[in-house]
Amino acid sequence: MFKNVESLFINGSGVLDPHGETWWRSVRHSQRPRTLSFKQCTDIIYNGLTQYNSPKNHISVYGCTNATLSNLTLLAPEKSPNTDGIGDDCIAITGGRGGSSDINITRVACGPGHGISIGSLGKGDIDDTGNAVKVSDVTFRYIEGTSASKIAIKLDCDENQGCHNIVMEHIKLTSAKPGKKLSAYCKFADVKASFVNIHIKCGLYPQLFPLFPPLPKII
Repeated sequence: MFKNVESLFINGSGVLDPHGETWWRSVRHSQRPRTLSFKQCTDIIYNGLTQYNSPKNHISVYGCTNATLSNLTLLAPEKSPNTDGIGDDCIAITGGRGGSSDINITRVACGPGHGISIGSLGKGDIDDTGNAVKVSDVTFRYIEGTSASKIAIKLDCDENQGCHNIVMEHIKLTSAKPGKKLSAYCKFADVKASFVNIHIKCGLYPQLFPLFPPLPKII
C-alpha cells in the first residue's frame, strides 16, 4: 500500500503476481489483500505493468487526487472470486468521504465480469441509505461487446437523488448466446441515448406518473 504519498511515478513493463489462488479457496474465511493500493495520495502515475491473479481487487484507489492509471494489463481466471479488474467488476467506482468526481475511463477492454459499475452503496464509510449516493454527468461512449446476462445495460438509480445527465452514445452490445435478445433496465435516471442498439426507456421521476389515480368507471 502507498499512503499519503505525493508525486509518485511508477512506470515499467514488469509483472506483479502475488499468486492469489491460494486465497481464493478460503474466500469467505479470510481477509484477502489487494495487489496494489493507493490511499490518500496526490499526483500519482502508474503505467505499463501487468498484474496476475490478485487475491482480491487488483488495484484500489481511495481518497486520491490526480491519479492516472494507464496501459495496464490485469489477468486472472474467469471464476476467480471478486478479483475486480477481472472477476466481478471490471472497474468499480464506489462512494467514500467527499465522493468521487472527474473520472475519465478510456480505451478499456473488459471481460469477463460486470463491466463498469458506479455507486455501490455501503462502501467507503457511507451509510447504506438511498440518499447517500449521487451520480451525475456520466458519459458512456464507443462501447462494444457481448453480454452473458439478458440485461446488458442497468441503470438502477436512487429514488431520492436520481442519476442526472447520463449520456450514452455509439454503444453496440450483443448476446453471448447467439440469437438471444438483450434488454436494458433503467430506473430514476435522466438518460440521453443515441446510436445505442438496445432500447432504453427511462425517466428521472417515474413515481410521479400518473399524477392522479384513474377515474372510476361509470356503469
